[in-house]
Amino acid sequence: MVSRNAHAAPVKLLALFVLLSGIPLVALGWLGWRVLQQDGALESQRVRERLDNAASLVARELDRGLTAWEALLPAAAGGQAVALPPRTVFLLIATDGVVQQQGAPLPYYPRVPPASSPSSPLFAVAERQEFREQNLSAAIAAYRALAVSNDQSISAEALMRLARCFRKQGRLSDALAAYANLTTLRDVPVAGSPAELVARRERIVLFNATGDENAAAHERTLLTSALLDGRFRIDRPTFDYFQELASVPTATRPTPSGAALARAVEAVWSTWQEQTSGRTAWTSDIGTFVSVWRKTPSGTASMTAGIDALTSSVGDTIRNLQVAAQLDDPAGKKVWGVVSAGPRVTKTSRETGLPWTLHVAVDDFGSASSVADSRRNLFVAGFVLMALVVSAASYFVFRAVNRELRVARLQSDFVAAVSHEFRTPLTAMCHLTEILEEGNAGADRLP
Repeated sequence: MVSRNAHAAPVKLLALFVLLSGIPLVALGWLGWRVLQQDGALESQRVRERLDNAASLVARELDRGLTAWEALLPAAAGGQAVALPPRTVFLLIATDGVVQQQGAPLPYYPRVPPASSPSSPLFAVAERQEFREQNLSAAIAAYRALAVSNDQSISAEALMRLARCFRKQGRLSDALAAYANLTTLRDVPVAGSPAELVARRERIVLFNATGDENAAAHERTLLTSALLDGRFRIDRPTFDYFQELASVPTATRPTPSGAALARAVEAVWSTWQEQTSGRTAWTSDIGTFVSVWRKTPSGTASMTAGIDALTSSVGDTIRNLQVAAQLDDPAGKKVWGVVSAGPRVTKTSRETGLPWTLHVAVDDFGSASSVADSRRNLFVAGFVLMALVVSAASYFVFRAVNRELRVARLQSDFVAAVSHEFRTPLTAMCHLTEILEEGNAGADRLP
């Protein structure tokens, strides 16, 4: 019985200590879990507030850029030369087409005023000799006289007719020479198109007819350069007509200041006509472009550029804020920038006044997550250490108490054993004394 009680006591004591130490451990674990939850919520809130502030700054910077563009429109429409961003075109549009251009030249325009031609009576006599009388020699003499006129428009028309007469006579070298003289008149209109373009196209035709491929190839290169450099104010059908015989070298690619920018202007042209002012963007496989416009007394003033001309001003802001930004068009297609996976803040065009939806996210979400994970791991390590300390303290207290109880139990057992050993002889002597006093002892048991 004593042994069973001795074994039962430590088990009960152990259960009691486990219960008493388990309560603070459970409480500590619950508190740790709550702290981690709150820390995660606070971290998410801090990140969102930071991204929201960054998105507001980026949107404000982009809006400031567009506002600066809009501020240039009245001055440029008044005829003043303004400092435009790189690869940006300013156009002043009247009812009959583009009447003023600054900045990046375009190879063609959606609409241009019709070219004026010299009065036809000037050529009436020479044309009668050429067509009715079939007197080409007389017509050539008349056209030569008109070709030296001080009026370049008259000279251009005369050279074109002179070359035509030479071609009718089969004098192709003289026709080529006449067209060569016509190229020097550059943008003087002839037959509704710039003189240089007309002359170079006809020279290509003549070189092909004579089989001079090298000269034809050289002339194609010159025609291509004249078209893509945007030297002339022509419309799209005229551009396409001359481009048919032009060669586009591999190294010559459409750029935002060239054919791509012209396509963007063509795409937003109808919007300029429908609305008095505004901001818009256009995206295609050749890039993204942004445009601002405003009605003025002189006509519709507009500025158009590739998106990089606008976003270049926010590069430093984005780097300083250590965020990444992305712009999406109304269809949800990415047009500029890229954001990583993770928390992000989105601002719609209605909120920002921009023609895009703006997304802002942490520049390096992996690094930001690793910092948060490190802090969380530090918290967990601290709580684990505290739990180990509590467990170790409980263990040592249990050992100390159990040792004291064992010592006390041994002392109690020792006293009980000694008392029993002493009590047995004394009881026998008392019993014998009582027998002797009462005389109940037998004779054979008496000494």
